[in-house]
Order: sequence, then structure tokens, then C-alpha cells
Amino acid sequence: MGPSGGGSGGGGPGEGTGSIGGSTPPAPGAPQPGCEGNPQGCAGSVPKDVPYCTSNCDIGDAAHAGFENWLTDETGTANNSPEDWQFNTDLGYNGPDAEWMNTDEPSPLPGGVDIADLKPYNPGAIDAAQTQVNNWNQPCAIYVYDQTGNIYYWGILVPK
Repeated sequence: MGPSGGGSGGGGPGEGTGSIGGSTPPAPGAPQPGCEGNPQGCAGSVPKDVPYCTSNCDIGDAAHAGFENWLTDETGTANNSPEDWQFNTDLGYNGPDAEWMNTDEPSPLPGGVDIADLKPYNPGAIDAAQTQVNNWNQPCAIYVYDQTGNIYYWGILVPK
């Protein structure tokens, strides 16, 4: 379902909204790094009417369980070799949720960054993501999910 209760619409590297497994929207221009203070993300890609996610484990677990298929569909890499990606979405994993491993091709993630992370859509989660990005010491594409499981591309956080 879309954020307003409509049909599935994609999301991710595109401008997007949509539940896991949605269709692929057109890609926007490159996002601006370091998008502090903008709840809709660097590219304004989260619609203003989307409420913050007060996540529970069921929503987060389901979003993370489907993130691999969703992200490979959204980046057009679903038919690539499984070795192109490393996904770390199992419970208890502390690193980025996805890492582009293919050194022969540029990363399909926005801005060409090599890592991505999925967070609930709320300011505290974005703050936590910034702390993680600082620890990982590399830019990271951030995706967020809302209370109903829709995933949106939020933007790129850069280490401070």
C-alpha cells in the first residue's frame, strides 16, 4: 500500500513510495550529502503527509526481511550475481544492511555510495543512523519505512 492507502508504488533509489515489492519509479537527480534538519530527507523524497514510524519489532523485522529483494528490484540488480551484494539484515547484525561488493561495476545506490541502511521513519532513527555512519566512516544511502511497511529513499548521510 502507498502512504495514503493507495496501491503499491515502488520506492528506494527513485523518488519513492511503496510497499516492499512495488514497481520501480524513475530515478531522481543525485541527492545532496549531509541533509540534516530535513525530515523528508535529502531529496525531499518522503512525502510530507507520511507520519513518523513508531516502529515495533514486527514492522522492523518484516521490513528488513524483505529489504534484499526490494533493494535489488529497485536498483535493477535483481538478476545480477548474488556476489554483487552482501546483505546483513538478520537480527542482531550491527553493520550496514546492504553493501555493494562488485568492484567491476559502479554501485547502483544513489550517489554511487557502496552501503545502505534501513531505518524506521522518525528523527531518532535518523540520528542513530548518523552515529552509525560516523562509525563506519563512509557515506551511506538511508532508506526508511513507515508504520505500514512502505519504504522510501531518505538520502545520503556522510560521516562527520
